[in-house]
Amino acid sequence: MARTRYLLKQVQAPKDRMEIARVLVDLAENAENNPMLQETLRKIKFPAPYDVLEYRKGENSKGYWVRIPYTREHPSKGELETRLAFSEIAYSLFGTKGTVERPDGTRIARLNHLQGEVMRGMKAVSEDERAEKQKRKAMERIVEAVAPTYPG
Repeated sequence: MARTRYLLKQVQAPKDRMEIARVLVDLAENAENNPMLQETLRKIKFPAPYDVLEYRKGENSKGYWVRIPYTREHPSKGELETRLAFSEIAYSLFGTKGTVERPDGTRIARLNHLQGEVMRGMKAVSEDERAEKQKRKAMERIVEAVAPTYPG
């Protein structure tokens, strides 16, 4: 417990990138069998430039750090339209019960199966959005190429 508190304080102190990365990995390892620490790591807000990281842990997997996707806060027009279509389909299927057996023998909820069938084949990304995404990726590559030379 004292080690965890020490690591959390180390993250807040200004240090070089490798030291912060080591501390974050240590925190993730300490959180493996500690649900309270896992919840804390999910909610914690780090100082810049580490504010783009979040902690994730699945039920049967080891916890890890990932970069928060840009599109979570700034979804494209196509993503917004897809989310809206998905929510409308889910709303229209409210109350659907039962399960469906897939060809591989697994079973899924009938609601999920129907949503997938309705949404399959829907075009989600326009040509303009595809061009914008390529432009954003090119900008990200430039930023990543410059990042090692930029102190901080």
